[in-house]
Amino acid sequence: MNWSKSYIFAGSRLLSTIKKNGASELTEYHHPDRLGTKLVTDTTANTAKSNATLPFGTEITAETQATTNQKFTSYDRSGTTGLDYAVNRTYNSGQSRFTQVDPIGMASASIGDPQSLNLFAYVENDPIGFVDPSGLDIIDPDPIDLTPNEGSSCTISEGGVTVDGKIGSDGSEVV
Repeated sequence: MNWSKSYIFAGSRLLSTIKKNGASELTEYHHPDRLGTKLVTDTTANTAKSNATLPFGTEITAETQATTNQKFTSYDRSGTTGLDYAVNRTYNSGQSRFTQVDPIGMASASIGDPQSLNLFAYVENDPIGFVDPSGLDIIDPDPIDLTPNEGSSCTISEGGVTVDGKIGSDGSEVV
């Protein structure tokens, strides 16, 4: 069986690409940020190539040296159409929206959240705060738990006085 390229994934994230290079193989490692592949490295050639996109996925070609199909989030971009395959529908980074309505339909909308009424919108028009890896639902990739942990160190400054302490079991500061 002949092959030219293989992909290694962890869930929907592309970790590496293995390309046939004559009699040997060339492995490139993909280093994503929350919006997609940001850096592609090759340890054999000791190279690092960047992939730059705007928040809604438009590629900044002057700043992009990497050659990968995964340009935006985990979507696979077609070299022919320029559209991103988002598993359940396609995304157009030039228009900053999906090309089909949300397959869930109005079940995904809420009258209390006007942004959800646009069934073509990508992550309710907040690509910095959320991602949508499947084209069905927005998720926060970096949820932050602001609940203080018991025993954690804290510093309180007020009126020029700084006090170091520990967080108590009820979430209050203990000096």
